[in-house]
Amino acid sequence: MKITNFGKTQMWRVLTVIFAFLLTIFIEGTVIANQYSNKINGFLNIPSSELVETEESTETPIYFKSDFTTAKEVWEHNTEVAKRLETEGAALLKNENDALPLTKGAKVTVFGRSSVDMVKAKDSNSKGSNVDLKTQFETNGRLSINPTLYEAYKNCGVSGTRVKGAGFGKSDPTTCSILEAPMSVYTDEVRTSYANYDDAAIVIVARDGGEGADPNPAIAADGDKQYLALQQQEKDMIKEATDNFDKVILLVNTINMM
Repeated sequence: MKITNFGKTQMWRVLTVIFAFLLTIFIEGTVIANQYSNKINGFLNIPSSELVETEESTETPIYFKSDFTTAKEVWEHNTEVAKRLETEGAALLKNENDALPLTKGAKVTVFGRSSVDMVKAKDSNSKGSNVDLKTQFETNGRLSINPTLYEAYKNCGVSGTRVKGAGFGKSDPTTCSILEAPMSVYTDEVRTSYANYDDAAIVIVARDGGEGADPNPAIAADGDKQYLALQQQEKDMIKEATDNFDKVILLVNTINMM
Protein backbone atom coordinates (compact mmCIF):
# COMPACT_ATOMS: atom_id res chain seq x y z
CA MET A 1 0.00 0.00 0.00
CA LYS A 2 1.37 3.37 -0.99
CA ILE A 3 1.14 6.21 1.56
CA THR A 4 0.75 9.63 0.02
CA ASN A 5 2.26 12.81 1.43
CA PHE A 6 -1.21 13.78 2.63
CA GLY A 7 -1.53 10.45 4.43
CA LYS A 8 1.87 10.88 6.06
CA THR A 9 0.92 14.37 7.24
CA GLN A 10 -2.29 13.11 8.81
CA MET A 11 -0.44 10.24 10.50
CA TRP A 12 2.13 12.62 12.04
CA ARG A 13 -0.66 14.89 13.25
CA VAL A 14 -2.36 11.97 14.98
CA LEU A 15 0.92 10.79 16.51
CA THR A 16 1.74 14.33 17.67
CA VAL A 17 -1.61 14.62 19.42
CA ILE A 18 -1.16 11.21 21.07
CA PHE A 19 2.38 11.95 22.28
CA ALA A 20 1.36 15.42 23.51
CA PHE A 21 -1.47 13.85 25.48
CA LEU A 22 0.83 11.20 26.97
CA LEU A 23 3.42 13.85 27.86
CA THR A 24 0.78 15.91 29.66
CA ILE A 25 -0.36 12.85 31.61
CA PHE A 26 3.26 12.03 32.47
CA ILE A 27 4.02 15.55 33.72
CA GLU A 28 0.84 15.83 35.80
CA GLY A 29 1.36 12.31 37.14
CA THR A 30 4.90 13.16 38.19
CA VAL A 31 3.75 16.27 40.06
CA ILE A 32 1.00 14.36 41.87
CA ALA A 33 3.29 11.42 42.64
CA ASN A 34 5.92 13.72 44.15
CA GLN A 35 3.36 15.61 46.19
CA TYR A 36 1.85 12.47 47.66
CA SER A 37 4.96 10.27 47.58
CA ASN A 38 4.80 9.43 51.29
CA LYS A 39 1.18 8.31 51.10
CA ILE A 40 1.78 6.34 47.91
CA ASN A 41 4.84 4.61 49.37
CA GLY A 42 2.92 3.82 52.53
CA PHE A 43 -0.03 2.39 50.59
CA LEU A 44 2.25 0.24 48.43
CA ASN A 45 4.38 -0.68 51.46
CA ILE A 46 7.51 0.74 49.82
CA PRO A 47 10.19 1.80 52.33
CA SER A 48 11.58 5.29 51.81
CA SER A 49 14.84 4.57 53.60
CA GLU A 50 17.15 1.66 54.34
CA LEU A 51 19.39 1.01 57.32
CA VAL A 52 22.77 -0.41 56.38
CA GLU A 53 24.94 -1.80 59.17
CA THR A 54 28.63 -2.53 58.76
CA GLU A 55 30.53 -5.29 60.49
CA GLU A 56 32.19 -2.73 62.76
CA SER A 57 28.81 -1.53 64.06
CA THR A 58 28.29 -2.75 67.62
CA GLU A 59 25.86 -0.17 69.05
CA THR A 60 22.22 0.50 68.29
CA PRO A 61 22.14 3.78 66.35
CA ILE A 62 20.30 6.71 67.93
CA TYR A 63 19.22 9.21 65.31
CA PHE A 64 17.63 11.65 67.75
CA LYS A 65 18.02 11.54 71.50
CA SER A 66 15.00 13.08 73.15
CA ASP A 67 15.22 15.35 76.18
CA PHE A 68 12.01 13.79 77.47
CA THR A 69 11.11 10.36 78.80
CA THR A 70 7.30 10.53 78.65
CA ALA A 71 4.62 11.96 76.38
CA LYS A 72 3.36 14.04 79.31
CA GLU A 73 6.73 15.80 79.57
CA VAL A 74 6.61 16.59 75.84
CA TRP A 75 3.09 18.02 76.17
CA GLU A 76 4.00 20.18 79.16
CA HIS A 77 7.10 21.49 77.41
CA ASN A 78 5.19 22.31 74.21
CA THR A 79 2.51 24.09 76.24
CA GLU A 80 5.10 26.32 77.89
CA VAL A 81 6.74 27.08 74.53
CA ALA A 82 3.34 28.00 73.06
CA LYS A 83 2.66 30.37 75.98
CA ARG A 84 6.05 32.02 75.52
CA LEU A 85 5.52 32.42 71.77
CA GLU A 86 2.11 34.00 72.35
CA THR A 87 3.50 36.33 75.01
CA GLU A 88 6.40 37.45 72.83
CA GLY A 89 4.27 37.63 69.67
CA ALA A 90 1.49 39.82 71.07
CA ALA A 91 1.94 43.55 70.51
CA LEU A 92 0.41 46.43 72.46
CA LEU A 93 -0.10 49.14 69.85
CA LYS A 94 -1.60 51.81 72.07
CA ASN A 95 -2.60 52.22 75.70
CA GLU A 96 -4.44 55.52 76.11
CA ASN A 97 -5.45 56.67 79.60
CA ASP A 98 -3.90 53.52 81.13
CA ALA A 99 -6.72 51.31 79.87
CA LEU A 100 -4.47 48.32 80.55
CA PRO A 101 -3.80 46.39 82.64
CA LEU A 102 -7.24 45.53 83.93
CA THR A 103 -7.54 44.79 87.63
CA LYS A 104 -7.96 41.16 88.62
CA GLY A 105 -11.60 40.21 88.80
CA ALA A 106 -12.75 43.10 86.58
CA LYS A 107 -16.24 42.60 85.15
CA VAL A 108 -16.08 43.13 81.39
CA THR A 109 -18.28 42.80 78.32
CA VAL A 110 -16.62 41.18 75.30
CA PHE A 111 -17.83 42.25 71.85
CA GLY A 112 -17.29 40.26 68.65
CA ARG A 113 -18.52 36.85 67.58
CA SER A 114 -14.91 35.67 67.57
CA SER A 115 -15.19 35.66 71.37
CA VAL A 116 -16.95 32.31 70.88
CA ASP A 117 -15.04 31.36 67.73
CA MET A 118 -11.44 32.47 68.11
CA VAL A 119 -8.91 32.34 65.27
CA LYS A 120 -6.28 29.81 66.25
CA ALA A 121 -3.17 28.35 64.62
CA LYS A 122 -5.04 25.50 62.99
CA ASP A 123 -3.80 25.43 59.39
CA SER A 124 -1.22 23.06 57.89
CA ASN A 125 0.59 21.05 60.58
CA SER A 126 -0.31 23.29 63.51
CA LYS A 127 -3.31 22.91 65.75
CA GLY A 128 -4.85 25.35 68.17
CA SER A 129 -6.18 24.55 71.61
CA ASN A 130 -9.91 23.90 72.03
CA VAL A 131 -10.04 26.06 75.17
CA ASP A 132 -12.36 29.03 74.60
CA LEU A 133 -11.67 32.69 75.33
CA LYS A 134 -14.17 32.95 78.19
CA THR A 135 -12.51 30.07 80.02
CA GLN A 136 -9.09 31.63 79.54
CA PHE A 137 -10.20 35.06 80.73
CA GLU A 138 -11.97 33.69 83.79
CA THR A 139 -9.26 31.21 84.87
CA ASN A 140 -8.06 31.95 88.41
CA GLY A 141 -10.50 34.85 88.65
CA ARG A 142 -8.62 37.05 86.16
CA LEU A 143 -11.78 38.57 84.69
CA SER A 144 -15.53 38.06 84.80
CA ILE A 145 -17.19 37.94 81.36
CA ASN A 146 -20.71 39.15 80.57
CA PRO A 147 -22.54 35.83 80.04
CA THR A 148 -25.60 37.37 78.37
CA LEU A 149 -23.74 38.73 75.34
CA TYR A 150 -21.46 35.69 75.24
CA GLU A 151 -24.47 33.35 74.95
CA ALA A 152 -26.09 35.68 72.41
CA TYR A 153 -23.07 35.28 70.13
CA LYS A 154 -23.16 31.49 70.54
CA ASN A 155 -26.80 31.43 69.47
CA CYS A 156 -26.75 34.14 66.77
CA GLY A 157 -26.83 31.61 63.91
CA VAL A 158 -23.59 32.77 62.27
CA SER A 159 -21.00 30.08 61.58
CA GLY A 160 -18.68 28.79 58.87
CA THR A 161 -15.11 29.14 57.66
CA ARG A 162 -13.62 32.62 57.55
CA VAL A 163 -11.04 31.87 54.88
CA LYS A 164 -11.59 28.97 52.52
CA GLY A 165 -8.73 28.24 50.13
CA ALA A 166 -9.07 26.41 46.84
CA GLY A 167 -6.17 24.12 47.79
CA PHE A 168 -2.60 23.71 46.69
CA GLY A 169 -1.92 24.04 42.99
CA LYS A 170 -5.35 25.55 42.31
CA SER A 171 -5.88 28.97 40.76
CA ASP A 172 -9.38 29.54 42.15
CA PRO A 173 -9.59 32.59 44.45
CA THR A 174 -9.82 32.26 48.21
CA THR A 175 -13.23 32.99 49.70
CA CYS A 176 -13.05 35.33 52.72
CA SER A 177 -15.71 36.19 55.28
CA ILE A 178 -15.60 38.03 58.61
CA LEU A 179 -18.55 36.03 60.02
CA GLU A 180 -19.52 38.81 62.42
CA ALA A 181 -22.85 38.77 64.22
CA PRO A 182 -25.60 41.15 62.97
CA MET A 183 -26.51 44.22 65.03
CA SER A 184 -29.82 42.56 65.89
CA VAL A 185 -27.91 40.49 68.46
CA TYR A 186 -27.73 43.58 70.70
CA THR A 187 -31.24 43.30 72.10
CA ASP A 188 -32.68 45.23 75.03
CA GLU A 189 -31.80 42.27 77.27
CA VAL A 190 -28.18 42.35 76.11
CA ARG A 191 -27.89 46.12 76.55
CA THR A 192 -29.39 45.91 80.03
CA SER A 193 -26.65 43.43 80.98
CA TYR A 194 -23.92 45.99 80.24
CA ALA A 195 -24.50 47.72 83.58
CA ASN A 196 -23.32 44.68 85.54
CA TYR A 197 -20.17 44.23 83.42
CA ASP A 198 -19.06 47.80 82.75
CA ASP A 199 -15.48 47.90 84.00
CA ALA A 200 -14.45 47.72 80.36
CA ALA A 201 -15.56 46.63 76.91
CA ILE A 202 -13.21 44.34 74.99
CA VAL A 203 -13.89 44.46 71.25
CA ILE A 204 -12.43 41.60 69.21
CA VAL A 205 -11.79 41.83 65.47
CA ALA A 206 -10.71 38.54 63.89
CA ARG A 207 -9.00 37.68 60.62
CA ASP A 208 -8.10 34.15 59.55
CA GLY A 209 -5.83 32.77 56.85
CA GLY A 210 -2.86 30.49 56.42
CA GLU A 211 -1.02 28.04 54.23
CA GLY A 212 -3.07 27.29 51.12
CA ALA A 213 -5.67 29.88 52.15
CA ASP A 214 -4.05 33.30 51.98
CA PRO A 215 -6.49 36.20 52.45
CA ASN A 216 -7.88 37.34 49.11
CA PRO A 217 -7.41 41.08 48.38
CA ALA A 218 -10.95 41.14 46.96
CA ILE A 219 -13.98 42.42 48.88
CA ALA A 220 -15.05 40.21 51.79
CA ALA A 221 -17.95 37.90 51.01
CA ASP A 222 -20.09 39.49 53.75
CA GLY A 223 -18.52 42.95 53.80
CA ASP A 224 -18.10 46.13 51.81
CA LYS A 225 -14.31 46.44 51.76
CA GLN A 226 -11.15 44.42 51.26
CA TYR A 227 -11.06 41.48 53.70
CA LEU A 228 -8.30 42.83 55.97
CA ALA A 229 -10.01 46.22 56.33
CA LEU A 230 -12.66 47.01 58.94
CA GLN A 231 -16.10 46.17 57.58
CA GLN A 232 -19.24 48.20 58.32
CA GLN A 233 -20.57 45.49 60.64
CA GLU A 234 -17.42 45.84 62.73
CA LYS A 235 -17.58 49.63 62.76
CA ASP A 236 -21.17 49.41 64.02
CA MET A 237 -20.06 46.94 66.71
CA ILE A 238 -17.25 49.25 67.83
CA LYS A 239 -19.74 52.15 68.01
CA GLU A 240 -22.02 49.98 70.14
CA ALA A 241 -19.15 49.53 72.57
CA THR A 242 -18.00 53.17 72.63
CA ASP A 243 -21.57 54.43 73.06
CA ASN A 244 -22.09 52.29 76.17
CA PHE A 245 -18.68 52.02 77.87
CA ASP A 246 -16.12 54.52 79.13
CA LYS A 247 -13.19 52.13 78.66
CA VAL A 248 -12.94 50.26 75.34
CA ILE A 249 -10.10 47.87 74.47
CA LEU A 250 -9.60 46.63 70.91
CA LEU A 251 -8.12 43.15 70.52
CA VAL A 252 -7.03 42.02 67.03
CA ASN A 253 -7.26 38.24 66.86
CA THR A 254 -5.30 37.18 63.79
CA ILE A 255 -2.49 35.03 62.49
CA ASN A 256 -1.87 37.48 59.64
CA MET A 257 -0.34 40.93 59.34
CA MET A 258 -3.10 43.55 59.45
